[in-house]
Amino acid sequence: MLSGGRKINANPNALEFTGNRFVRRGFIVDSVSGIQSSSAGTGIVRVLSDVRIWLRKSPTTDTQILLPILDLTYTERTLSSLSPTDTSAFSSPTFTFTAIYIMDLRDFYDVVKTLFAMYVLRCITLVCGVLSPLFATFLLALSLYFFFFYKNQDVVKIFLPSSEDDRGYFLAVLFVSLVCSALYITQRLYDQCTNPVFFIDWEKSWGRVSAGGGDEEGRKEVPVSVWRMIFICNVWSEIQIYRPTNIPFTLLMMYVILSGFKVKYAASPKPGGELEEGN
Repeated sequence: MLSGGRKINANPNALEFTGNRFVRRGFIVDSVSGIQSSSAGTGIVRVLSDVRIWLRKSPTTDTQILLPILDLTYTERTLSSLSPTDTSAFSSPTFTFTAIYIMDLRDFYDVVKTLFAMYVLRCITLVCGVLSPLFATFLLALSLYFFFFYKNQDVVKIFLPSSEDDRGYFLAVLFVSLVCSALYITQRLYDQCTNPVFFIDWEKSWGRVSAGGGDEEGRKEVPVSVWRMIFICNVWSEIQIYRPTNIPFTLLMMYVILSGFKVKYAASPKPGGELEEGN
């Protein structure tokens, strides 16, 4: 069916009905529009081949649907090619019926895109948590290699990296490791700050409410005081600032290791085993 030289009702988007032409009637067999002339009679017969009913959900109300649309597709047969004795689908055509339920999912896909972006970001932070210690271990092994072989050599075999290119590879891996570690720590801090905490108090009642008349069965149990839960929450909040570190002990052990074991100058760029002052 053409309108102004163009096919109508052929929008590629099933949700887009703008510009379609709607009618109130249809037919199963059409032998009138195929009449070529009054003398020649009917030359073409149009028969129904496909029936589709479109049921669309209302975009504003969850409990309503829009007016259903019946989509009819026809096929043509030349009258001369039809035979009364032919029982095939060509001379005895059938049609299919389909009910299609559709709704506008643009808002839904916007939410899906947001959730997918959050999921990808979560995966990236988890991967960063795995890569950061691997990179740090690699850099530690590389540093120990130069430390032991450079400091303990008796004859010249290896020098420390001196050019910008040599140090650039090390610094690049170090930068990537720091970025991965920062992303992972940020994600862990966010999880710890936003995770819900539930306090379950298993404390039971210690008695019943005193009432006159001596009716023991009718007395209610004494509820557990709410101040008990408040006290527990306050104690839990206070212990959150505790850390398993001790700055004075850390500084003391650092002094013992550097001065006591005479490795204060282990980082000096001098070959050989001299690790203390004056060597």
